[in-house]
Amino acid sequence: MFGSPIQVEFVLQVLAALCLVPPLIRGAINDVNIRSFPKEYWKGYSGVGFILALVYYFICVYVGDYTSVIIWIFVAFVCCIAFYFMGMRYGSGGDWRALMYIAAITPWLIPATLILSMIAAVVQSAYGLWAHFNSDRVMFITIPWALGICAAFVCAAGLWIATNSFIFS
Repeated sequence: MFGSPIQVEFVLQVLAALCLVPPLIRGAINDVNIRSFPKEYWKGYSGVGFILALVYYFICVYVGDYTSVIIWIFVAFVCCIAFYFMGMRYGSGGDWRALMYIAAITPWLIPATLILSMIAAVVQSAYGLWAHFNSDRVMFITIPWALGICAAFVCAAGLWIATNSFIFS
């Protein structure tokens, strides 16, 4: 089916990332409409993503790539703990839960996703302030950060796939 373990690893990484897209889109739409991102959205997709990530780690260990496995597990562990405490501290659990799932299932995408989602949050905040000061009717605009996280994850995944797919050409 596939020629080398590197191709299988790449396909598993892409499939694990794709498992996160439906709950992120569904949560972003729900966050925009009713300001909620329920944890039930993650039930089916996260299980498949975790299995794909574990198979990816086992293949890396089989091939002898221990360094990347250790780095990705360390990144996932540290980010999940940080996002858990941020969610507990600041109360918007759904957004931080989304970042926790991204970090746990696709830790190779969390740095770019976090940076891009913070940029999206700043843009959304700037728009909220602009709308508040330039309209008599707008009192306060809440920011659906899940929308920024979803867009950031899709952009990070697309950039990651584009930059890593040159290996097979």
